[in-house]
Amino acid sequence: MADVVLDFLTGLTWCRNANLADFPLDWKAAHDFINEMNGVRAFGRSDWRLPSRRELFTLISHEVFNPALPKDHPFENVFPGYYWTCTSCYRLPDQAWYIHLGGGRIYRGMKHGSYMVWPVISPGGELPSVEDPWSWDVDRQGILDRRTGLTWSHP
Repeated sequence: MADVVLDFLTGLTWCRNANLADFPLDWKAAHDFINEMNGVRAFGRSDWRLPSRRELFTLISHEVFNPALPKDHPFENVFPGYYWTCTSCYRLPDQAWYIHLGGGRIYRGMKHGSYMVWPVISPGGELPSVEDPWSWDVDRQGILDRRTGLTWSHP
């Protein structure tokens, strides 16, 4: 069995072992762990990183819990607890987003907290572009969602 799993839906490559670090790490230690993986070319790759909150959430299934992953998922050693994402909180830079894999919920918390690390690789090894946190505009006509182009009227 391979050490990595390719998600054909997203193109992301995940470590099959969802608990490579063996224990929770704080934000800095999580990034250091990823850097060490890249330094030794873990699983033949040097482009590992923490997933964004959207990327990690693509694995979630709300039909099951502990872990909240699809029924016949291919992963091993999934801890039904909290996993870091690479997504910092825009308004509170000392905080970052993490996902609870027991129930599939997203939270934000202080970066000195300790959570699990689940490395990922983007398609082609490229880092995703940083999204504009302001994806909407408000004016007298309504609220424009710049991602979809839809305008929502004021209540």
